[in-house]
Amino acid sequence: MHYHFVQDNQKDLENATEQLSEYLERDITSDMLFDIKQKVQDKSRCVCSSTVVMYQLLYFCSILQCLLLLL
Repeated sequence: MHYHFVQDNQKDLENATEQLSEYLERDITSDMLFDIKQKVQDKSRCVCSSTVVMYQLLYFCSILQCLLLLL
């Protein structure tokens, strides 16, 4: 189960990274600066949060596997 979650999360992270790159590759005018800054910050928070959740899941699964080996 966690394998599919990790794959889906990886796809989401790749898409978010691509979007961040697109934001920063544009010709940025001073009129667009606030909007792009906000989008980059929002996307960065999303990526960070998603990464934390993925690591927590992997940690939990590794602990669960260790416990099952002890049984």
